[in-house]
Parts: sequence; structure tokens; C-alpha cells
Amino acid sequence: MTVPGSFALWSRVGAGVCTVLFVLLLLAPALYLGTYGVASNASADFMVQRAAPMFGGLALLLWWSAPEPNSRMRLGVVVSACVVFLGIAATGVFHILTGVAGSILWIAIAGEVLFAVILWLVRHR
Repeated sequence: MTVPGSFALWSRVGAGVCTVLFVLLLLAPALYLGTYGVASNASADFMVQRAAPMFGGLALLLWWSAPEPNSRMRLGVVVSACVVFLGIAATGVFHILTGVAGSILWIAIAGEVLFAVILWLVRHR
């Protein structure tokens, strides 16, 4: 499978997505939850807002690693980002199958898996 672009391009795309998620989760947790058919309440909002800084950190990691040459450090960033996105996708599948989230979450899961695959494929470019 060939993916156009480079690690620098895709890490910046990922940084942009993570930045949007950071802001959305921090400032509008109910909107985020509602998108996937999950009821917003104080507990859910608390957990979503607590998760927001992780996306902020991942955004910075991806952005700052974009110009790095192919190295063990860059591979570490790629593997870490893949673990995050595939882990989020896996929990999403679980929550759909257990009835916690609506089927619209499949769209996010597809995006999460796709981004992890793309980042893995461009890790040497």
C-alpha cells in the first residue's frame, strides 16, 4: 500500500487533528459526547475534560517531531501515536458493541485506524 506524502506531512496533519480534539474535549465535552450518542453528565464530562490534555501533548509531540530525520526517536513517536489511535479505536468498538455509544462512532474508528496505518507506512519517509 502506497500513501502519498511524508512523515512530516502526516505528523502535522495528526497534530492538527489532536489540537482540534484537545480544544473540543476541554471546552465542549457535552458536544463531543453527544456526537456519538453518549449522554453527557458530570462524570462523563469530567473524564472527557481530563483526557483533553493527552491530545494536546500528542499534538505537540507530532508537530515537533515532523522535521526529525528517520531515527529511533521518530519510530518511538510513530509507535506511540499508533498505540494511542488504535487503542482509542479498540475502546470505541467495545463501546459500540456494549451499547454505550451509537454506530456513528464507526466513522471515528475508521479515521483512527486509517491515521495509525498511514503514520506507520510513512514512518521512514
